[in-house]
Parts: sequence; C-alpha cells; structure tokens
Amino acid sequence: MNETNNNSYNLLSKLIHWITALLILGLLAVGFYMTELDKSTFKYELYDLHKALGAVVIALTFLRILWHVMKRKPKSLHSHKAWEKAISHLTHALLYLAILVVPLSGWAMSSSGGYAVSFFGLFDLPALVQKDKDMSELFGEIHEISSIALLLLIGVHMLGAFKHHFVDKDETLQRMTAKSLGLIGGIIVLLLAVAAYTPAGFYMAQEMLDIEAEEPHDDDDHEH
Repeated sequence: MNETNNNSYNLLSKLIHWITALLILGLLAVGFYMTELDKSTFKYELYDLHKALGAVVIALTFLRILWHVMKRKPKSLHSHKAWEKAISHLTHALLYLAILVVPLSGWAMSSSGGYAVSFFGLFDLPALVQKDKDMSELFGEIHEISSIALLLLIGVHMLGAFKHHFVDKDETLQRMTAKSLGLIGGIIVLLLAVAAYTPAGFYMAQEMLDIEAEEPHDDDDHEH
C-alpha cells in the first residue's frame, strides 16, 4: 500500500489508527468505571474483557510501529511551524509510550497479583512477572497514572488535529481521514471524537475528584 499523491496515510495506517483509538477510549472509560463496581460475575467478566482487549491494543501498536518502519509516515506539512512540529513529535512519542505502558502495566499487575490474562477465553497469556503483592500495587499505581496521562495526551492530540482543520485549514486531519473532508465532514469527525472521548473523560474526572476519599481496593478487585 503506497502513500497517495497528497502524502496522506495509507489505508492500513488509517485502520490501525482509528481502531486503536476507539479501543483505547473504550478501555479507559471501562477501566475507570469498573473499579467502582461491587464484586459480581459481571465485574470480573468486564475485567477479563478489558484485559483481552488491552492485549489487542498492544498487538496493534507493535504492528503499527512495524508498519511505519516498513512504510515511512508522511512528512509534516510545509505550513506547519517549527514549534508545532516539535509539539507534534513530542506528543506522538509520549502517546506511543503511554499506549504501551498502560496495557503492559495492567498485564504486569494481573501477573504479580496471581491472576491470569485470558485472551477471550482461548488461551492465557504468559505471566510477565512473578506473584508479588507489593509489585502488584506498584504496577497498579503505574497503570492508573499512565491511564490518566494517556487520556490527557489524546485530548491534546485531538485539539491539535481540529485546530489544524478548522483554524489553520490545512490537510492534517484529511491525511488520516479522507482528502474530500471539508467543513461538514470535519464537524462530523469532531462530534464523533467528542462522543468517544466524553465517557472516559467523565470517569477520569470523577476518579480524580474522589481519589482522596477513595478507600484502597481489595486485592481481588484491584488485581483480577
């Protein structure tokens, strides 16, 4: 799949980007939400689905990195200012880091808590670390903090993309969507992005507001 003449992303890159974005926003929303649930079969089924989809995110991210090594990403537009390019490169680097740290820390949290990570009930993924309660609590903290950081980075990434489309009126957003994307198309993408981001943002805000009053989770709840 070669880059198109307008130097946009190829089809595979677009598919991986949007599928990963939807998965991450859904997983972040569910992740913040399910910690507030009482113990139940539904809660543990949600944990299992959350972990399995997290493994999918890891696989898609490594596939994306490999694909970009094979097929170089389009260069920044000439209209982009130096500071915009610097912020873009930094944001993308931090996004990739957070996208990997969040699911890997969750995987390690389950492993160190003595819980298997089942891939949709088909097979169990290997444990990343040995069982250790202190390590599980540490990975739990990393998982939570990196999740908040990831959601904030996604927000910055979205603001930058829509700023380019509506304010600068350049082709930045078009390169990851469609060349024919205009004002109406941009508004539709904006509304869809806000709809996808809002649940995770709401639960994150609730989590941060309640963090001081929040009691420590039971081991079964936090590590399952």
